[in-house]
Amino acid sequence: MRGFLLAAVLWVVVPSLAWGQAGEEDVRPLDLGGTATTAGHAALFDNPARLLADDLSGWPAGDRRIAVTVGHVQAYGGGDLLQFSRYDEALVQEEPLSDREAQSAVDSWFGGQERGARAYAEVRPVAVTIRARDGRWAAGGAVRTRTMARAAIDEGWLDLALRGTTPARELPLNGRSAATVMTDLTVAYARHFESHNLKVGVAPRLVVGHSRAEGDFDSSLSVASEEITHRFDYQVQAAGQPAAEVVDSFNAFASSPLGGATLSNPIGRIAGWGGGIDLGASYDLSAQAGLSYPLEVAVSLTDLGALRWNSRTQRVTPRGDTFQYDGVVFDQSRIQDEHDGNIATYFRSTLDSLATDAYQDVERSQDAFTTSLPATLHLGAVGKPLGGATRLHLGASAALHSSLAPTLHLAAERQLGPIPLRGGLRLGGDHALALGMRTGVHVRTFRFEVGLTATPTTSSVGSGGRYALELSLATVQL
Repeated sequence: MRGFLLAAVLWVVVPSLAWGQAGEEDVRPLDLGGTATTAGHAALFDNPARLLADDLSGWPAGDRRIAVTVGHVQAYGGGDLLQFSRYDEALVQEEPLSDREAQSAVDSWFGGQERGARAYAEVRPVAVTIRARDGRWAAGGAVRTRTMARAAIDEGWLDLALRGTTPARELPLNGRSAATVMTDLTVAYARHFESHNLKVGVAPRLVVGHSRAEGDFDSSLSVASEEITHRFDYQVQAAGQPAAEVVDSFNAFASSPLGGATLSNPIGRIAGWGGGIDLGASYDLSAQAGLSYPLEVAVSLTDLGALRWNSRTQRVTPRGDTFQYDGVVFDQSRIQDEHDGNIATYFRSTLDSLATDAYQDVERSQDAFTTSLPATLHLGAVGKPLGGATRLHLGASAALHSSLAPTLHLAAERQLGPIPLRGGLRLGGDHALALGMRTGVHVRTFRFEVGLTATPTTSSVGSGGRYALELSLATVQL
């Protein structure tokens, strides 16, 4: 148990040191017990060194085996914007909130920070791994298509919605969003250095970008007794279909904002090329620490790399930076001549004209741009400190290009005849405490697996929701 506790300390501290920048983040839908200690063929995208590790399926280490997986699908949705008790408090009320109640609702939901939502979907049509009979090496390859999306806003938007333009104040109105569709072509190789109790692995990949859209909106709204001033700056970038076509055609002031844009399927189109690499290692601590039970510690770095988007690119920035409204002058002749005496129509037309002058004029360019892959550090430990056949997993992950907090993982697994059972919990990130489980059927050379993760509430040990599904239709040993 002493060695397992030491591994737990490292598991908590090191990812916290890595956390801190803004950008892409890794989204692992299930990762029960963490990513670094994934074993066998399932480790192809998690820790290439662990291609040489044994899982609890009964496929012994001494066998030379080829494993083929088809139809692996996983998806995730959630984020700290999904706080259902806050929705009830702020938006589902029979009576309008007082100004003090509205301010309290805003503060309790956002706390001066941005809140966001994320979605992820992944399909692996086929993956193949092979391990040498003597267990000294393993190799594999796979195809994977991923869709990643995120969006975040700050408290100013909710404040404006609940409290309107009174009292006088200045509000931050900021927002960020990004969506990417890409396909990976990955190969992996792992080597076991028995004399050092060490396994290492590497997995380079070719990345094909299908579609990318991202936007960063920075602004502030100053509300005074007779004047509203909106200062803003933004940048929208897109590449590939349909993202670039939507950005190119969008006009908020037109009767048809999307113009003639078509929302076609981006997969099959190439908008950019890139490359990446996964690195991993796993070390057996049992002998060095004098433990009576097996214990391995593992580390992996996934998605180190970048994508260069150079097809159908579009970049939009504003020419103006201020919208100011200090009242409307009622021109009686225009009201009669242009709006048939309708004051409401005249008022809307005047506001539309002011907004058009401020917001519609933009600069466009078609320059290529580069985005990083969601590089992530994973640490883990796996062993049997309680004795018996139950394995415990400790894990942690930290996105290297994101301000998202590290995630911490604990799981236990056991094989009951042909039924694998694995359950665990996940803390940190942008969600409350999440609980998950995975099960399936392992029969001779065939396996089927399914897993679920969910937050029982969106306010227990953290804030936010997390809902994930994983399905592996078939893995066959040849």
